[in-house]
Amino acid sequence: MYTTWGLPYPRGRGEPVSDKYDDWVQVFAASGGASLYRVSMLEEIGLFDEDFFAYYEDVDISFRAQLAGWKVRYVPEAIAYHRTGSTSSKIAGFTTYQTIKNLPLLLYKNAPASVFWRILPRFIVAYYSFIIQCRLARPNPGRLYTATSKCLACLPKKTYERMRIQHRRKVKSSYIWASLTPGLPPNAHRLRLIFHPVKTLRK
Repeated sequence: MYTTWGLPYPRGRGEPVSDKYDDWVQVFAASGGASLYRVSMLEEIGLFDEDFFAYYEDVDISFRAQLAGWKVRYVPEAIAYHRTGSTSSKIAGFTTYQTIKNLPLLLYKNAPASVFWRILPRFIVAYYSFIIQCRLARPNPGRLYTATSKCLACLPKKTYERMRIQHRRKVKSSYIWASLTPGLPPNAHRLRLIFHPVKTLRK
């Protein structure tokens, strides 16, 4: 799912097994570890963005598909086995680096203008909150600066790609906005404590 804060999250991850997700439904994006893509869709919108390399490249390709009028569907009968973070957990700082680099690119490259400006204020707060958390947890700031620099270096290229994507867009901005999940992701505990302290304490 992709939220109105510009933060993606995996639907149902960490939840007990139940019949809650037993229906065919339309979702915003498909996990790269468990997806089938139509060749005609890939021919129209292109392949994975290699500048992402890892993390959110699957949300990016689904976002582009949505903009081009394609639908992303969850099929409960399809089962895939995937050990989340098996590779990245072996590389120190890899997940943090890719997250800081890719999250702004995902939003900037794909969100239609009216959607982009509605998301941006909340995204800035969430993004820099994450950077501060990482800085406090890991005193060495080198990787954070490198990730930010890499993100900024990609912006000229992503500006061109954004222009091309939005020029070819087949759906209205209102459709994209309606496809987003309101509020913060379920796992954004620190942000939720900051912005919804009473509700969080009650829970």
